Amino acid sequence: MSHHHVLQEGSTGQRVGFWLGLVAFLLLLIFPVDVSNPPASRLAAVAMLMAIWWVTSAIPLFATALLPLFLYPFLGILGGRETAPIYFNSTIVLYIGGFMIALT
Repeated sequence: MSHHHVLQEGSTGQRVGFWLGLVAFLLLLIFPVDVSNPPASRLAAVAMLMAIWWVTSAIPLFATALLPLFLYPFLGILGGRETAPIYFNSTIVLYIGGFMIALT
């Protein structure tokens, strides 16, 4: 299923939320909140994107939750070696395993 197809099936609010999130993200990247601290401004952009996508369910919540794993290293907010352990510590993996067992 393509990303475009998923957007067509969503509600109007989801489609608006998807584009609103991207526009807010790009605007905050172009016009930083704190010029003296670029990583903090980029973090604000990611937080705004995630907040809009969570509230509108523009994309599945689990996909929104994984955005920092990719965006933090890409935008220079936090390195991959610092970001990945937050997502893959033993407690989180235990919960994910439990949820997968519950689904079967």
